Amino acid sequence: GSPRQKVATFTASWPPAKSSLLLEGDPGTGKTHLAVGAIFDAWIRHGTHGLFWPVIDLLERYRRTMSGDRAQETSEQIDAALAKADLLVLDDLGAQRDTDYAGERLFSLIDARYSRQQATIITTNLTLMQLPDRINSRLKHGELAVLRGEDHRGL
Repeated sequence: GSPRQKVATFTASWPPAKSSLLLEGDPGTGKTHLAVGAIFDAWIRHGTHGLFWPVIDLLERYRRTMSGDRAQETSEQIDAALAKADLLVLDDLGAQRDTDYAGERLFSLIDARYSRQQATIITTNLTLMQLPDRINSRLKHGELAVLRGEDHRGL
């Protein structure tokens, strides 16, 4: 079905049949719009608590935990807050600067949600095969919706 239908199916029953949904496609094709709609739809239908995090911002939040005395939270506290989300959207995976730290944090988060069968939607301009192997190995068991076409943002 269409990406919109796949999102609707993902949020129709709770928890979803498959815990992850990867929205893959070209920039400006509506991936983020669909992901935010899924949070809203799951909340309306099931009263779920959803969180939306651009990957770059989330990694910056994690990086701030390493600033010694000035850190306002620990990485464990961030993990705990994210684990409470019934649905977590990670927006724009692959836009981040690839460092060992970023890769480890993202894998750890995706792996933890995969292991607990917690609903996760990930948007990316990359294909499933272009994602790091360890992340690909978790997401390939979920749903995939591919969005192609013109950039609708008029950039």
